[in-house]
Amino acid sequence: MHVQPKFFTKNSDNGYFGIVLGYNEKNFDSLAVNVLTDLDGSYFSHDFKPSVKQYVAMLNFGGMVLGKGFGVDMHFGVGANYSQFDPGTTLDRTTHTIENPLLEHRKDSYWGVVLHMGMTMGLNFGPGRS
Repeated sequence: MHVQPKFFTKNSDNGYFGIVLGYNEKNFDSLAVNVLTDLDGSYFSHDFKPSVKQYVAMLNFGGMVLGKGFGVDMHFGVGANYSQFDPGTTLDRTTHTIENPLLEHRKDSYWGVVLHMGMTMGLNFGPGRS
């Protein structure tokens, strides 16, 4: 889900700038993973239900050409995302070695860079803007 208000520039009929604010939640399938207890070296299988919540903020720049009946939107965005990882278990990851790289070395929260470039074509039911 995202919200993207666009503000058209005064000195151009087609150019705009805006912000993109978004939220995304990913729930992965359950995983049965081998786990090693660091204290005594014993192995056991454990179920994990991992998920990630991601928040995105981005500055967006672009241009729209809207004709009668058809329109094109070309845009570029740059921003950041903040992600929160939940391994889906109460197992203490500091006292156990998890034999799955997705779960073992994943940080609980982390920042990332977002670069986005795209082009959208579609129908235009309003007045043209070319």
